[in-house]
Amino acid sequence: MKNLVESGILECVTDTQPHRYRTRQIDLNIQIDEHSYQITPALFVALARHETNENIQLFLDRHGVSGLATALEYARDYA
Repeated sequence: MKNLVESGILECVTDTQPHRYRTRQIDLNIQIDEHSYQITPALFVALARHETNENIQLFLDRHGVSGLATALEYARDYA
């Protein structure tokens, strides 16, 4: 949490514990070949967890970041 606050992605909104956080608007895009992908909070979290989550790592190994971004877009629309 400390790293996310220091990087400006999260903002601590309470002074006492348990702390509450608010996300800041993230507007990042990546360009891979002719495709452009928006880096959503879900993609950001999935990429942050890939080293400790073998399912995410397996998906990245098979489909890459662009495949993960696409899958998350479809999953969000489906949900």
